Amino acid sequence: MNNNFQKPNREHFLQELAAELVWPQIMKRIEH
Repeated sequence: MNNNFQKPNREHFLQELAAELVWPQIMKRIEH
């Protein structure tokens, strides 16, 4: 992987990481 690949996608990576952490919590709320 190139270093140029990480910089532009850092925000996208953080968004996906946050989505992975937040989405399960939302699903739990829907289930309950």
